[in-house]
Amino acid sequence: MQGLPFDPKDIDIQTDEKGAYEIELIFMENVIKPVSYSSNGFIRSHFGKLFVDGMDVEIIGDIEKLVDGQWERTPHLNNIKRFIHVNDMRLPVLSLDYEADAYRKIGRIEKAEIIANYPKF
Repeated sequence: MQGLPFDPKDIDIQTDEKGAYEIELIFMENVIKPVSYSSNGFIRSHFGKLFVDGMDVEIIGDIEKLVDGQWERTPHLNNIKRFIHVNDMRLPVLSLDYEADAYRKIGRIEKAEIIANYPKF
């Protein structure tokens, strides 16, 4: 949505814990994995999945990443979001600086560098 040269496989909605469960309730008929607190060993959050209009949508509430053996605190979304305009809609997205840093922290260096070097609007 921010013009990067990626073909997304899904849409991630990052929110807080309360928001994750509220989104699940609003889209109850689209739930393919109910929201629950879970971890893959490197990331933990209140996570669930929807299937909406042919696209997987991941709900991620209060995400934390394991960095240098410590769980990083959940970011304050108001500090890392910005707004873009798409088809007459004003949509919140995460800043590309935050996205690049997040990918570095989970070891996806190549993707992080593409994002970090992409021109900012």
